[in-house]
This record gives sequence, structure tokens and C-alpha cells, in this order.
Amino acid sequence: MDNILRVYTRGIEPDKYPDGLALSVHMQILSGEKKMPLNNDYGILFPKADIDDKNVIMPKYVGNISIAKALSGDYYITGNDFLQEGIINPENTGNLWGWKTRDFISYEEIGFVEDKLISRESGLSIEELRISDSVIISDSMAKALIDYWSVLQVTEKKDDTIFYSDGSKYKLNTSNHSGLGYPLARGFGDPVIMLWKDDYYFISTNDNENDIGLYVRKAHELEDLFKDDAKMYLILDKDEERGLIQTFWAPEFHIINGNLYIYFAVSNEQWGPQCHLMRLKDGGDILNPGDWMDPVKVKRADGCNLAENGITLDMTYVRSGQRHYYVWSYRENIGKMTVTEVTED
Repeated sequence: MDNILRVYTRGIEPDKYPDGLALSVHMQILSGEKKMPLNNDYGILFPKADIDDKNVIMPKYVGNISIAKALSGDYYITGNDFLQEGIINPENTGNLWGWKTRDFISYEEIGFVEDKLISRESGLSIEELRISDSVIISDSMAKALIDYWSVLQVTEKKDDTIFYSDGSKYKLNTSNHSGLGYPLARGFGDPVIMLWKDDYYFISTNDNENDIGLYVRKAHELEDLFKDDAKMYLILDKDEERGLIQTFWAPEFHIINGNLYIYFAVSNEQWGPQCHLMRLKDGGDILNPGDWMDPVKVKRADGCNLAENGITLDMTYVRSGQRHYYVWSYRENIGKMTVTEVTED
């Protein structure tokens, strides 16, 4: 029985699966009457977005996706430039979004180029590139893709080791929390779980609240963090006087020299999130807003801002020996990495 790999886009569902996700490359394997979406039916390849002069990401969209195999053994995935509404962009009908792969796990981005350039590189005519949304793949490739792009399943538990469906294994240091399902929770990005004084705490970007405020869950058992009735504690709310107005992004718990911190990004009235931190007061309760010191913007060791232009976000903390480092994402100098040593007051 042939295995067929099909590429496609999904329908736009504004409240559940908006255009920036739906109008990307999705994949499924067809085997007989079986349909097996890869990556839990989420997008795998996305057109590269633009960034405007205010450092705002402007998504791009792709549709009418096709796939073809070249004599070289490479597969070429191509699609038309689409508008947000889900229709072809009439200004770019001679160009295609393109990606190249040999195994559907690693991809080379061709980008948005003239269709004849992809034709020349692949050795395929434009008609051959665009004729089909499907290709036949081997049994071994189909199995490898299902293993790689599917949700991991526990296949065996032996003593203190768990074996997974992709062939990997994990040795437990503590008891196995087998009650966790998938997905753990919906509407939460950048999740972090911390064990603190015998209890687990969960914090994340809360898309359910339009990314406003920092919310925490607490449970003695890990599984209880993700119960339907798990209580959310608001520990930092919108506060115009302090300039905490929008885009509460990517909070992380970090324990530094025995003190508990939360690193996160937040923006004032004019959009432009910047990295902040706040520290739990000595003996404080994580769930009590009043037990946290006022958030402060993270600055360099010399007192300068992390960035004079552009946004900063996704900060994390690393210790090496006796030195402390922050690492963050900076919307300027994209593609270049900067690590700065800071001091701790």
C-alpha cells in the first residue's frame, strides 16, 4: 500500500486558528483510508514575516501549496503569496514561496522568489512543480515522519526509565507523573513550571486574557496544575501608573542566591515590550501580589538600557561559576547574538 504525503493549508478560524497559523504549510500522510496529520495538524513551514519600522512583525501567508520530487532526490514545496483574507495576492502572481527538503524533517528556505528560479534550481518545469499537492513516500520515511512529528507516546516503563514512541528514553529521578495529558492547557504560551518548597507553580503568557497580567497556578501534585478547575492567581495586573499596560510576555521563575525572581517583558502605553524583573520579598507568598517587590526594567551593568531602539523580550538567566548572565531576544540586529554580563544588586 502506497504512502502519500500531502501538503495543504487549514481553514481560518479567527478565535481558534487565525490566518497567521492557518495559511502555512501543513502536512498529512495518507495510507489507504487512514489520514495522519503531522505536527498535530499545526503548521510546519511558515513564510518569513516582515518587520516594520516600529519592530512589529508583519506575517506573510501562503496558499495553493504544491510538492514535487526532483531527480536529485530533493522535494520542493511551493505556494502562492496569499493575502490575509485567504486569497492570492494579485501583485505577486509571478513569484512563489519555496522550501526544499530531503527528509521532511530538516528544511532549506528558498524564500519568496520568481517561479522560474525555483524551476531552474530543481530541474523541474513550473508545471511539474505546481501540478500536485501530494507525493508518494516509502514506508520507512512515513514511519520516521509519524514518529518525529507526532505527539510523543510512552511505549514502555521499566524500572526508573520511560521509553517513548520516537525511540528516545528518559531516566526518572522522581516518580513518574503519568496523569498528564495533551495538550496540558490551551491558550498559554511560554509555559514554565517550578518546584518551590514542595509545591509546583505554573506561569506563562496568558493568551486567554489577551496577554494582560501575570497569572500563577499552584498544586502539590504536578497533574493538578492542569485540571479544568485549576485556580489562577493574578499576581501582577495592568497598572497604568507604573507603565504596566500591555504585552505581559514570557514570564520565567528563577531562583538566584536563594531569592525568587520572575523575569518577563511588558509594555507601556506605546507598544514596545521591554525586559523586567520582580523579586519575591523574604518569606513572601508567591500567590500574594503584595509579597512581590515592584517590577523594574532590567538594565546593563553600567546602568544603560538593554536597547535604546527596538523591543527586548524572552529573558532567561544563566549562571556559570560565580558569574551571572542574562540572555534575551532583541528585535534589532536580527540574526546576531549578544550576551551581556550584569551585576546583581
